[in-house]
Amino acid sequence: ETNTRLVEEAVADKNRIKILMENVESVEDKCLELQKCLKVAKEAEEVGKMREEVMNIEEEKAISRKESAKEIKRSRERKATEERALLSELTMSRMSDKLVLLEQENKESMCLVKEMEEQVVRLVEENIKMREDSSDPREEHFSMEEEILKMKETLVWSDENHSELMRKSKDQLDYQMKDCNDS
Repeated sequence: ETNTRLVEEAVADKNRIKILMENVESVEDKCLELQKCLKVAKEAEEVGKMREEVMNIEEEKAISRKESAKEIKRSRERKATEERALLSELTMSRMSDKLVLLEQENKESMCLVKEMEEQVVRLVEENIKMREDSSDPREEHFSMEEEILKMKETLVWSDENHSELMRKSKDQLDYQMKDCNDS
């Protein structure tokens, strides 16, 4: 009964890990979206610069009748600088807000992943203890190996962006597997 409960909890934990991995992928997708937004903002700034140059040329023609060449140049540079500063400030503000949200979401996901990893390690340890206490260690040993291999497969499927986290989890499972084989 306890073993069944532990197996059910392990399956539920696997599902939670899978959900967390999807959340991490979602955060990465949002990071990519944020990078795209930054690229669009830079392109918008360039378009703004082009428009500004066209407008400045037209303004130059009208102003040149009234002002000297130096005044035209100073006026154009000042306006361009002000517009770029405002656009940059707006872009940075938006990017900063999105980055804060993404970092917070990433921290929450990482905490959940760590918690799930700790639960898996505890379950593996409980299974090892139960196997040691059982009357037929070969049967339990075999099912424990299978369970660890299934957990390893679940962790290994993630993409390269999660490889460090997965490597740590896989190393913990390898260590547990070694303990199982040694006992």
